[in-house]
Amino acid sequence: WYQRRVRGMNTKGDLIYPVPNVLDLGTLVSADGTFSRYISQTVKKASLLSGWVFSVFRERSPGVMLTLYKALIQPLLEYCCLVWSPTATGEIQGIENVQRCFTRRISGMEGADYWERLCRLNLISLQRRRQRYALIHIWKT
Repeated sequence: WYQRRVRGMNTKGDLIYPVPNVLDLGTLVSADGTFSRYISQTVKKASLLSGWVFSVFRERSPGVMLTLYKALIQPLLEYCCLVWSPTATGEIQGIENVQRCFTRRISGMEGADYWERLCRLNLISLQRRRQRYALIHIWKT
C-alpha cells in the first residue's frame, strides 16, 4: 500500500509511474520541465530536412528556395514555439543556424553575411519571429 501512495494513483486505481519525458501535442517536455531535448531534436530534424531539400531540388533561385523553406522547414522550427521558446544562448543559436545555413546555399547570397541575406530575402530572424508571436499572443489575451 505504501508503494502505491508514493507513486500515486489515478482515478481508476492504476499506478502512475514517473517518466523522464512526456510528449504532449507534439512537444517533448522533460521531467524537470525543460524543452532542451525537444529543441535539439527539432534542430536536427530541420537540418536533415534542409539537406534533403538541397539534395532533391536543383533549382537554387530565391523564389523556389524560400517557398520550400517556408512550407517545409520554418513550420517545423516554429510549431508551438510560445510553449518551448528557448532562453539559453546555445539553443537560440542552434535554431538560428538552421536558417543561417539554408539562406547561405541560396543562389545570389554568396559572400553576404546572415543579416544581409535576411534583408535581401525579406526574412526575419527566427528569434525575432518568436518574440513577435509572444507579443501577438499577449495582445490577444
